[in-house]
Amino acid sequence: MSHPSPLLAPDFEPPDPRRSWVLDRMHWPRPVSTFCATLELPAMSVGFTNAQTALGIALDVRLVAVNGYVYASAAAQPGHHVPDDARQRTAARARESAEAWRAEWEPEVLADIARLRALDPAALSDASLRLELEDLARRRARHWELHDRLVVPIIEAASAFLD
Repeated sequence: MSHPSPLLAPDFEPPDPRRSWVLDRMHWPRPVSTFCATLELPAMSVGFTNAQTALGIALDVRLVAVNGYVYASAAAQPGHHVPDDARQRTAARARESAEAWRAEWEPEVLADIARLRALDPAALSDASLRLELEDLARRRARHWELHDRLVVPIIEAASAFLD
């Protein structure tokens, strides 16, 4: 079996040529499954963008699979800018995110996990399974939003500490 060179990007036709795209081999060193490309990557894109908006960063984040490989693009949302006090708010945001995780977000995620574990896909009709997959896509977008709302302020705080 032949494997593509890790130094060369596979043939790439950008889904939106007006944006800059980066081959993300750090997070996705190998091609992704169709399930990941059609459910997880769109959910991540929505979740990450929602998190950036909630954090006042206003980035439109997109992840797509092209020929199985994941490409990322981040662009400023039209009409938004980074507030002047964004750096000063870093420590407060990290603290607020940690508190929100314990009080709100962790219970939400744990309830979602329990619900998914209890679900028997084989017992569902095709129509019910479709509805469950649509709900899963919404939940995964929310999970990725919570991920970024928790992690980004922590990374910012660590970066500020190093500055």
